[in-house]
Parts: sequence; structure tokens; C-alpha cells
Amino acid sequence: MGGVVDTSVFAACERKGWNAKQTISYILQVVSEPMVLSPVVAAELVEGIYRARTAQEADLRQGFVRDIFQAWPPMPFTQGTAWIAGRIRGEQAVAGNTLPVADSLIAATAFELGYAIVTLNVRDFSRIPSLRVIPFMRP
Repeated sequence: MGGVVDTSVFAACERKGWNAKQTISYILQVVSEPMVLSPVVAAELVEGIYRARTAQEADLRQGFVRDIFQAWPPMPFTQGTAWIAGRIRGEQAVAGNTLPVADSLIAATAFELGYAIVTLNVRDFSRIPSLRVIPFMRP
């Protein structure tokens, strides 16, 4: 078994002022399973670079993201991921739940690999039947 690390985990660690090495170390202490990044989480991390308020903050985030990618290269987005994400969103819509597209794609990555989601966003992910959710302890 393994885990797909959600963006919320990285954001919480960054708010603590941690670098990538500290973040990875903490994640592995809390969850002792192999970890991967979905391509959506990877894109959200890169987006954070461009949302930085200063050039210095952007540089720090860029280094952080590169180091995270070095440790956990983003998984590819596959045709299977698309089918699973579409099924998740469709089933949730029929059940009256609006699930963000990004969350359905992250969950699809987990399903495709047989992994859990490691997240601070337990509420949204726990609405997806059969998805194993590992609540992350805020650093």
C-alpha cells in the first residue's frame, strides 16, 4: 500500500517555514508508506510558485517544488486515470455531491495505484466511497 500526498499537506508544511527535506521527513514520520504525487498535486505546487507575492518567495517555492519532485516524481496522467476520475465525478453528481475536478483526479490517481490519500482535506475526500483516506496531522 502507499499514499498519494495531497496539496494540503505541502501547504501546511510550507506555512511552518519548512524546506522540502523537512517536509518529506515529517510526512514519512507520520505515514510510513511509499508516497507519490498525482500530476494534479504537482501542477498545484507549481501554481504556488506563480502565486508568490515576491520574487524571493517564488524562488523559495521553486526550490521547494524541485526538491519535492526529485524525491517523489509526479505520476503520469493516464487514460485509466481519466476513466476513474470521470466515474467518481459522475457518481458523486448523481448522489448530489459536488466534488472539485482536482480532487476527483487526485482520488483517481490513488484508486489507479491502489493507494490511499494523505490529506488535511478529509471532509471532501471521505465522500468518495471505497477511497482510503489517511488524515494528516498538521505540523
